Amino acid sequence: MGFCESPENHPVTKKLLTRDSKRALEALKIINYAYAVWNITVIAAIDKDDPNNSGIWYPSSKTIQISPRRLLSAETAIYTLLHELGHAELEFYEKDVLDKKYPALHLNVDEKNLLKRPWIKKSQKYWIDYICLESDAWNTGLEIGELLKIKIDMKRWNLFKYKCMRPAGKWLAVYSVS
Repeated sequence: MGFCESPENHPVTKKLLTRDSKRALEALKIINYAYAVWNITVIAAIDKDDPNNSGIWYPSSKTIQISPRRLLSAETAIYTLLHELGHAELEFYEKDVLDKKYPALHLNVDEKNLLKRPWIKKSQKYWIDYICLESDAWNTGLEIGELLKIKIDMKRWNLFKYKCMRPAGKWLAVYSVS
């Protein structure tokens, strides 16, 4: 789905309308920005490989998929959208820099399969670069939110960010090999 004038007409924001119409309009603003700037489509769907996944960026199809369970709260839906859009912006504007910035990550790795099977042994350097990339996506998403004048409660943003990044810290501690 492309540009949308009304939250009632988009499957993501339509679900948010019953909870918070003002935040639904903010979510629509983010979705329309993603489409206008990068031709990115936003869909609501459960990740079949990882039902606990909040959202995921698919570069090949220029799609952000957000879990319907994130739509239970307009705030978490917005924060998830901004984070995934942060991934997209990093890839669009810094693709040539990413391999240098995160040398152990090898961005050609299928991140979806990695998330499906986090027990895959990776080096500590890999997991550190992965955590750095995730952090950069959160920071870039925050900048996009500020650009669009989206209301962001910094305390709640950071708590949500930490909650989302906690599994990667666990993977670093448990699954990394020297």
